[in-house]
Amino acid sequence: MMIDFNRAVVLITSSNPENPQFGTGFVVHQNNGEIYLITCFHVVEAVGGTDMVMADRCQARVIGSSPDTDFDMAVLKIYNQEKSYENLLLDSTENTNHDIQTVGYHQYGEQRLFDLLDAELEKKTSLISSSSDQISAWHIKIKEYDYFLKPGRSGSTVV
Repeated sequence: MMIDFNRAVVLITSSNPENPQFGTGFVVHQNNGEIYLITCFHVVEAVGGTDMVMADRCQARVIGSSPDTDFDMAVLKIYNQEKSYENLLLDSTENTNHDIQTVGYHQYGEQRLFDLLDAELEKKTSLISSSSDQISAWHIKIKEYDYFLKPGRSGSTVV
């Protein structure tokens, strides 16, 4: 099944037009026009905090977050019956050297560019949280020559 990333990945911005910060979020669930998204908590902070978050041009409500932990995650809810979204299913893998793509937004001149980057799960590692919990993580190798992740990609999905 092919994923329509234009319907599954959304731009996260500020409701304050003076704040240029942005990030990426992705749809994980929807029900009767209620759309649930995941992004990074530092994206929420960058756009001005929980009261200033816009997702896909809709006012977003932060319904779950981890500001005091090492997970840097936020769950957002928007209400939008005008657009059809696609859920991304959450999954995990143990396969190293696995081809992946990261999908999201980044700054391109004065514009915000939406694109896919080819990458590879290079090696598995773990992070130790401030509370000494071990968190599984991956080193991701971007396949494009001399490329680094640009601002705005925070919150992007890896597929």
